Amino acid sequence: SCDIAMGFPPADIFDAGPSVVAFGSDQNEANLAADALIEYFQAHREKFNVKMLSAKDAVKTAMSHEGSKPVVIADVQDNPGAGAPSDTTQILKSLLDANATHAVLGLINDPEAATLAHKTGLGNNFSANLGGKSGLPNMGPLEGCFRVRALSDGIFDFTGAMYQGAKAQIGPMALLEIVADDCDIQVIVGSKRCQCLDQAIFTHLGVDLATKKIIALKSTVHFRGDFESLADLIIIAEAPGANFCRLDEIPYQNLRPELLATIRPSTDSNPFP
Repeated sequence: SCDIAMGFPPADIFDAGPSVVAFGSDQNEANLAADALIEYFQAHREKFNVKMLSAKDAVKTAMSHEGSKPVVIADVQDNPGAGAPSDTTQILKSLLDANATHAVLGLINDPEAATLAHKTGLGNNFSANLGGKSGLPNMGPLEGCFRVRALSDGIFDFTGAMYQGAKAQIGPMALLEIVADDCDIQVIVGSKRCQCLDQAIFTHLGVDLATKKIIALKSTVHFRGDFESLADLIIIAEAPGANFCRLDEIPYQNLRPELLATIRPSTDSNPFP
């Protein structure tokens, strides 16, 4: 058996980076299997250099795309699975500024807004400062009026590749519609941080994802397991967040030199020393 662990970019430690693990009844066969997987990843390393667009350009690209299936915008730097607060609003603001239609975003962690939605009730409107409560710079809330479209206690079954069979317990949740002219934007709010990597986060609130033009979600990689087949196009957005994805801008202090060299342009070192 042979597998790979990609590692987490924020881990500023000597042993950071991707690792291959192989085990079996024969040491030589295990070594060969590990070497083969390393060679495969080395041959495809350019595929991991994913282009990121600004929030504004990501929305612009999504809106101009013509296809039969939704466009997924991944808000990769606000991924709670990597420790981010999951409450930044730059993507949401960009959708609103562009008068996007048939758009939905999940999942903003805002217990106050979720509680207020439950108090307000289905079909009613309330005003709030949504998200942006982490205190991080340049990550303020979205001030607006919201209509409550659906409510949930946050307990539901995951159905996607990552968490299938597990039960979500996100606390009070709500599907909100931004009340504004010339746009059609929905946003899901919850009371606990949860990486948006499963379609059930949307569907348990009655969202028909196939009818959406744009699906924005807060995840870096794991969302692909359940959303890649649904999407006509996946756009990686670079919006403010605590999960920094430009590795060459992270001031690493403890990486081993061979790995640090792979982060810099014009180097071609082996990330599996």
